[in-house]
Amino acid sequence: MASPWLMMAGPVSSAFSSLMGAFFNFTGGAQAYSYQADIAGYQQQLYNQQAEYYNWLGQAQAKGAEYNALIAERQAEISRMVGEFNATVYEADKVAVEANTKYEAYQLRK
Repeated sequence: MASPWLMMAGPVSSAFSSLMGAFFNFTGGAQAYSYQADIAGYQQQLYNQQAEYYNWLGQAQAKGAEYNALIAERQAEISRMVGEFNATVYEADKVAVEANTKYEAYQLRK
């Protein structure tokens, strides 16, 4: 069972709000409400700035993903070119070995 103190929290909170409202009305409630309106305005500005930030962040992340895809594409192209170069070097080595073998055979026949 809930504590009686917790059960009273709602009515006490409501009574406190009413008391504070009366206090503000008695002590210059218009000024207090003006501050509340200012605070609400600042909160709205903050929410707008947060929305702008998250929009910008989403765009930046999308650009990052796009750049990562371009980088991966370029890396694949470079890997392909390195593979072709290595294959060419391998073929050149085979030709050089074959030429050396033929030259040595020619030298031996002399």
